[in-house]
Amino acid sequence: MKKLIFLALITLLFLFGCSNHSATSSSSSSGQGGGNSGNQTTTIIFKAPILNFGNQGANNGQLEQPTGVAVDGAGNIYVADYMNFRIQKFSNTGTYIAQWGTKGSAAGQFLEMTGLALDNNANVYVSDAGNANIQKFDTNGNYLGQFGTYGTLAMQFNGPIGIALDGAGDIYVADAGNNRVQIFSTGGTTTILGTRGSGQGQFNYPVGVALDSNNDLYVTDSNNCRVEKFDALGNTLAIWGSAGNGNGQFQNPYGITVDNNNNVIYVADNLNNRIQKFTTSGAYITQWGALGTIPGEFGHPTGVAVDNSGNIYVADQGNSRIQVFAP
Repeated sequence: MKKLIFLALITLLFLFGCSNHSATSSSSSSGQGGGNSGNQTTTIIFKAPILNFGNQGANNGQLEQPTGVAVDGAGNIYVADYMNFRIQKFSNTGTYIAQWGTKGSAAGQFLEMTGLALDNNANVYVSDAGNANIQKFDTNGNYLGQFGTYGTLAMQFNGPIGIALDGAGDIYVADAGNNRVQIFSTGGTTTILGTRGSGQGQFNYPVGVALDSNNDLYVTDSNNCRVEKFDALGNTLAIWGSAGNGNGQFQNPYGITVDNNNNVIYVADNLNNRIQKFTTSGAYITQWGALGTIPGEFGHPTGVAVDNSGNIYVADQGNSRIQVFAP
């Protein structure tokens, strides 16, 4: 029952936002962008995973609505196990290694884990929308610290979801309820990007963040059904996507990740139950997935990540599993 209630709430929240926006695809003055309004072609592609692990439950290795996934340099896989209020760590073959976390608001506890990211030392950063904070752990799950409280000021959050780190260790957080992205530098400064709206540089419930090797920032602007790209100074470089189920369109884009080796982007198109692949300029390349339970199908995919070989990891939330696909 709790699974159905959670998925229904997410679907209603996101669908309301998308259904009240006409096709909003646009591009910056640079002329980049891959989405188009109007009639769209929908290409249905099936892609079999190379690894598929997890099933619904609370035992070691089982999952309950995973929302985030990340992979370290050794191939270890970290999963935000949402309704079990814990992080689980697996080997590159999906074998259970360890876990940490319980339900609550104390250090090392979680209420609504929504995002997961790693730094260069494989320290684990977890965004917790319920506690309005970011927690940091080492690779073995030892608690290292946290920041954030509920609010609208700098370093406060209203539903932090996506999280990413650049090579310098700066932290980027999609502060969804405040319709902004907050950037926390290692030097202690905070930069706020975005306001509520549907114009260039604005957001309506941003949920995913990712960075490329140039430190360009990509944001899944969920209720505007698009992706926005910014340079390191916060200037808009491209906007692509519109509401729909055609190629390059979205129904509430969620997780996003960049394969810097191949200069491509993957987006978890949550309500269309698929993964879409784009160039870093927003040109549509391909997609795969459909609603279902067999391997290669999805039940509202959320988190997405890539490893050093370009393999794509998807948190298949509704099916309580992780699926891994070759590039």
